[in-house]
Parts: sequence; structure tokens; C-alpha cells
Amino acid sequence: MSKRATRLTSEQRQWLDSVCEGRRRPLPPDLPHVLAERRARAAPDAVALRHREQSLTHRELNQRANRLARYLMAKGIGAESKVVVCVEPGVDILVALLGILKAGAVYVPLDPTYPAAHLRSILSDTQPKLVVTDRRPRDAFLFGAFPHLCLDDSEDPLGDFSDVDPELVVHRGATAYVYYTSGTTGKPKGIMASYANLASYVAAAHERYRFTEPTWCQRSPGSPSASACSSSSHRSRPEALSWCSTAIT
Repeated sequence: MSKRATRLTSEQRQWLDSVCEGRRRPLPPDLPHVLAERRARAAPDAVALRHREQSLTHRELNQRANRLARYLMAKGIGAESKVVVCVEPGVDILVALLGILKAGAVYVPLDPTYPAAHLRSILSDTQPKLVVTDRRPRDAFLFGAFPHLCLDDSEDPLGDFSDVDPELVVHRGATAYVYYTSGTTGKPKGIMASYANLASYVAAAHERYRFTEPTWCQRSPGSPSASACSSSSHRSRPEALSWCSTAIT
């Protein structure tokens, strides 16, 4: 015990012990992409996401994610296969996230505003099976060494794939996403989380932030949700997973 800790009273130590232990909660029974599928059946025409002029219903969100998942599966991308997502803020972030989860793969978000050297360092460490982007000029410059998929491609590379829910059993212990630190003190480091971790995070975010509107990145100015959506951290950290909870529950 440190010298600072020894100065605490017995009551203070007891309170600190209770806070550090945290509140125990059972693991959620369903994974996030399963919740999305259930929501699409229960309220297919309700708006799930809204960003500026873009919006998707629960049915549209689930169908687009299904096409991406089947595209990934056709490429042999599944458990422990990393898929980098480097897109601007918008509905495509959630489409990519859910599609990757449905395929049982690993979601690796990258902030497109990071310096090119920073992105290259993460790509070199990740060695992704696929890079999902939304801007061709950046693709050719940064991601030429890796297979990549441009979501705003006018040729619609996902159009030929089924929009039916994939029948795939995803193991809860498998890696669901990898978040890379900013690297301000050195080389960016990857932090992994399992599908079970992700399910717990989404459930806790839904409870903590008390989402009531089925919208994403469309909160009032100054609200915690609006500030997180507009910050660069939203695109690189798992904050997208928080908004996943309001779109699928």
C-alpha cells in the first residue's frame, strides 16, 4: 500500500474498495448484431440512424450490414480476421461495424484525419484482411498494399450479395474489435476486446447514457452525444459502439 493510501481513514478505504470492485452484472444474453436483427424484425420501418441528410431504417441498416457480412464471408474473412474501417462520420460506420460483427471478424476503426505516417504504422501492425473506406484518393495512397472496399463506389460491389441474416454462430471469446491508442507517447498500441466484452459495453452504454431517440450523431448542440459525435475520437475509439446501442435496442 502506498504512503498516500495509508493516510486514508478506515471508512475511506472501505469506500475506495467498494468503488474499485465495481458493480457486478450478468453477461447480456445476445450479441449486438443479434439485437440489430431482432430490432429490424420488430420495427423495420422505424428510423435507426440519422446523420445530416442521411438516414437508415432498421430494415435498411440490417440489410446493408448483411450484404457486407456476406461479402466478407465470401472472401474468407471471419474469426480473428481484422477489417480496418477508415471512413468519415456517417451511417457507413455503423453499417461497417455490424457487417463485420455478423461475419465474426474483428473491427479495427481508424480516424481518417490522423497523419499518414500514423495510419501506416497501425496498418503495418494490424495487417488487415480488408480495409473499408469511403474515398478512393485516400485508398490508393495509403491502402494500396491491402485489399480494400470503397463503400461509396458507384458500382455497388455489395449489390449482388444477399441481404438475409447470415446463419453464423459467433463465439463470445473471439476478438470483436481492436482499438489503437493515439501514439502520442510512442508507437500506437492495440487494445483487444472480445464479443462478450462488446456486448457488455453496449449494454452498459445504453444504461449509462439513457438513449431514447433512435438516431445517431443528431443530438442537440452541447450535449455529450453531440460532442462525442463531432470529435475525432468518435471515429477511432469505440464510441461508435455506444451509438450502436441506441440504433439496435
